[in-house]
Amino acid sequence: MRLGVAGFIAGEDIVPGDLHVEDGIVTESGLTPGDPDLIAVPGFVDVHFHGHGGLEFADSTVQEHRDLARNITATGVTAYQPTLWTMSVEETVDALSRHPGDVEGGARVLGFHLEGPFLSPSKAGAHHPDLLRMPTPQIAEEYLAAGPVDQITLAPELDGALETIACLVERGVTVSLGHSVATSEETDLALGAGARAFTHVFNAMRPFDHRDPGILGNALGGDRGYLTAIFDGVHFSDEAAMTLIRCAGDRLVAITDGTAATGSATKNVILGGRECTIVDGAPRHPDGTIAGSILTMDSALRKLVSLGLPLPTAVRAVSTTPAKLAGRDGLGSIGVGRTADLAILDSELAVTRTLVGGLEVFRRS
Repeated sequence: MRLGVAGFIAGEDIVPGDLHVEDGIVTESGLTPGDPDLIAVPGFVDVHFHGHGGLEFADSTVQEHRDLARNITATGVTAYQPTLWTMSVEETVDALSRHPGDVEGGARVLGFHLEGPFLSPSKAGAHHPDLLRMPTPQIAEEYLAAGPVDQITLAPELDGALETIACLVERGVTVSLGHSVATSEETDLALGAGARAFTHVFNAMRPFDHRDPGILGNALGGDRGYLTAIFDGVHFSDEAAMTLIRCAGDRLVAITDGTAATGSATKNVILGGRECTIVDGAPRHPDGTIAGSILTMDSALRKLVSLGLPLPTAVRAVSTTPAKLAGRDGLGSIGVGRTADLAILDSELAVTRTLVGGLEVFRRS
């Protein structure tokens, strides 16, 4: 099957020519160009994503999760980590048991991302403070026994954090540091124990101080760990975005932190069991606390390009690097012999088609 594109993104290059896909992989590249307004990019990988279109992974049925996996392909997403808010241990275990597995005609559903309950009470953000817990290997093992878990966010300053990080890393789980007031020293110890990322940099983090930089100083000034961030123009300013982009380099991972409010017409929603209203481009609690986002990955790509990033660099942040963070190096890039998880974009960087494993799962009407 020829895709009919004028070119494709490969690494930091825009390569001219069409692609041929067969049996789920790219078999030829650089063919006679197709439509001059179309370009193929690696499918987007969202490693922090709570829900979409009125559905939340915390309480959706298996069938609802499958429906969501199909619907999200309209935004170019070909793989994602369903992310859970902080709930009771029992509720979390129940939600983990409802992983849908492989979804025919949908995006790849990776293992869960647990954003909590091992978070700092002073940086709980939208998470219910009464449900937060101190990290222990025992609770972590209970989660891992309930369903596939790929990533856990925790605050490294909490008692038991280092032991829990070591346990999770040994089990192959990515540990991301966030919702935290950790010092630089505490953050450094967590990275040394095997933590590999920072969760939504700037947000729910101890502010930077030039004499006491804390966790944010490690994220921006260090060279260890992926930096995930919400590029919706709401969670931080454009100036902060450019600072982050320059500091992160190829460690930058765009996430949506998308919620059930994303793609929904209603302004009043229940997120993480709490009432929220869409105000100024984001879901918010009555006190104004931001509760996730209404961002989609294709919008994140366009935002990065609007900030001045070359298209290949922006694509790396929404596709290649998040795939690496998720431990899915077979995804997130285009080349002969590579898996054909692809998004086809028009000249406005809007998604026209999405392919997962070479099968078309979305086509714009």
